[in-house]
Amino acid sequence: MCNVFLIAIIFYDHRLHVPEFMAVANLALVDIILITSLVPGMIKTYIVLDNVVPFKLCLVQMMTSTPPSPHNRSRSEDEDDPVDGMISRTGCAELHYALQECMAEHQDWRKCQTEVQKFKECMTTYQNTRKVQLLKQRTSATQSA
Repeated sequence: MCNVFLIAIIFYDHRLHVPEFMAVANLALVDIILITSLVPGMIKTYIVLDNVVPFKLCLVQMMTSTPPSPHNRSRSEDEDDPVDGMISRTGCAELHYALQECMAEHQDWRKCQTEVQKFKECMTTYQNTRKVQLLKQRTSATQSA
């Protein structure tokens, strides 16, 4: 509520249209956006135990993430990558590696549509199976309580 009030004051008072107050208004807006979008998702994840990431978000994160600099790695070369571990548990590791190879070769995700579709189908199957497992766990936990 205070953030909305702050933005309204800065918007209506023309004397406050200077960079300092515009920065404060931007911070207030970012605070509103984060509270209304991230917090409900976190609550859903912790209460419902629904820790499955939708395929579209997974693909966006995979395509936009930059590899770590070889000079500034926080883990050793021998240590397994946690993302690789998570993907291997889904049973879609081979399709993931095929997609990575296609991306490395073509440098354009549009040329890798068959690999993307195969990986998407595999991940969707895993997500549906995982949802059923979580629902069974949740119903058995509520029945035992």
